[in-house]
Amino acid sequence: MKIDRKRGLSPVIATVLLVSLAIALALIVFIWLRGFLSEQMEKNGKPVENICDEIEYRLLGEHYNAGVYITLTNLGSIPISSWEVKVIHKDSSFNLRAYNNSLGIGDQSIRIDVPLGNNVKETIIYPQIVGTLKKKNENKKTTCLTKGRTINID
Repeated sequence: MKIDRKRGLSPVIATVLLVSLAIALALIVFIWLRGFLSEQMEKNGKPVENICDEIEYRLLGEHYNAGVYITLTNLGSIPISSWEVKVIHKDSSFNLRAYNNSLGIGDQSIRIDVPLGNNVKETIIYPQIVGTLKKKNENKKTTCLTKGRTINID
């Protein structure tokens, strides 16, 4: 009888294959996680999240037939570059509208007209500020979600 003797991989080749596999997996995980990490945005040398906490504004809503006039007054020391308005309908759907009305530092006021339509439950307005992406040195808008104010529609 003839016995087949098959040889396995040498320990060196097996080690190289395992290390290559580990590096490939680590690279895949790194690329996947990088998508979850947001780029650091700053304004005046501070993270944008901290700047959003410093925003202060007054909001007055005046309803009319098909919408609401919103008068906004900047009470703080942070310029507000624009506004995002979220209109929530009674069926829980919503739509977002952007208003590029800037509001400078100090006691300045602007008035925007927000058409609402029918079946509106509430309207939320969010300030937006322009920050600088730290690594790319380019400007980008960010919405300050913690500073949203609600206008109830009854």
